[in-house]
Amino acid sequence: MPVHDWSLLGAWAFHDLHLAWVADLQKALNGGLLPSGFYALAECHAEDSLTASASQKGKRRTIAVRHVSGHRVVALIEIVSPANKDRKAHVTAFVNKLVSALELGIHVLLIDLFPPGKHDPDGMHGALWDRFDPDEDAALPEGRPFTVAAYTGGHPAKAYVSFVAIGDALPAVPLFLAPEKYVDLELEPGYTEAYGGMPEFWRNVIEKRSA
Repeated sequence: MPVHDWSLLGAWAFHDLHLAWVADLQKALNGGLLPSGFYALAECHAEDSLTASASQKGKRRTIAVRHVSGHRVVALIEIVSPANKDRKAHVTAFVNKLVSALELGIHVLLIDLFPPGKHDPDGMHGALWDRFDPDEDAALPEGRPFTVAAYTGGHPAKAYVSFVAIGDALPAVPLFLAPEKYVDLELEPGYTEAYGGMPEFWRNVIEKRSA
């Protein structure tokens, strides 16, 4: 299924997709994709903290991949929402969280399906990667405003980036569990499933079809 232009709908619509997509990704990871000893949880994290608490209302959903040895977080899957981009302080808080994770050796998969704005002119990947390599040109290629980026944590952090346009299918991406160990995560099936669960009226709007 092609990636849609979510700016046509309110933030609430993507929030709905976000919740359903997280649930599907978690199911896929725990359904055999992750190797023995690893498991995925949908957790509520404050933007400036890696502390998880199911009782923290109002915090965004993140997928944390943990290992049974101490149940430590080894990887995070972060799906960017409009609220992460609407203020400079929100961009900074979001980036700070990911920088902290990477510096702690936690691997990150970042999915950003919103075009860059005045607070992230090079997208969220550009805002994040500027902290690690400010001399690298992180400009988005013309016509491909969305980003899927896999990062390995530690020193040095590394980035593996795919750029996506409206109408493209989402790529399969590496979800790192260690610097040299990853699983190939298919993003398209979960996105398609989550999108299919939306009301037909709003799918018609985003697809610019008559109701």
